[in-house]
Amino acid sequence: MKSVVSGLLLAGTSLFCQAATHTPHSYTGYGVSFRMDNGYFAYLDDKPCALDEKTSSATVYSAGLYQVIVYKTGKVALMKQGVYVGNLHG
Repeated sequence: MKSVVSGLLLAGTSLFCQAATHTPHSYTGYGVSFRMDNGYFAYLDDKPCALDEKTSSATVYSAGLYQVIVYKTGKVALMKQGVYVGNLHG
């Protein structure tokens, strides 16, 4: 019983350390800043984004007039009113 409890405590500590070291991804350019926290929450200029579409190759977030496309390759593209503006840099 004691080894099971200590094993669970060590596993919990390991998970906590992994979660604590995860940093949000930030990208800037064209007068906007975009950040993702834990892959679930996205913010454009510190305002929450809505998840529009998720495919096997990219995820699309929107906030106001802007859409941000996050590709699995790491590229992040900015669109304004459906027109490509450019890539954001991180």
